[in-house]
Amino acid sequence: MLSTNLIEFDGLDPLESRLWRVIQTAAFQRLRRIKQLGFSEFVYPGATHTRFAHSLGVFHTARRLVSIIKKFEQRNGVRYDDQHAAPALAAALLHDVGHGMFSHAFEAVGKEFD
Repeated sequence: MLSTNLIEFDGLDPLESRLWRVIQTAAFQRLRRIKQLGFSEFVYPGATHTRFAHSLGVFHTARRLVSIIKKFEQRNGVRYDDQHAAPALAAALLHDVGHGMFSHAFEAVGKEFD
């Protein structure tokens, strides 16, 4: 089944508003030029997505997970605190910002020189 869900930012949630501003930064936009799967596209021609798209997807998944946890806690009488979601969502969004191009492809080479 093909999913057509898009990540929506309505600007009403203060955390999402801050994260939207983070997405607009040069550091995050740089991820548009970095391939997520390195050299894999030479074997799998469709494997061409970027770290930008991957990071947005991880954020979307984390946001869905937070929503599930929130519903579970509320259903079980646990007081849910939105403050706990903020670091998890920010980490999900930003987890690839420090990666360079082909960084995983060269990890084995780097270990040889350690």
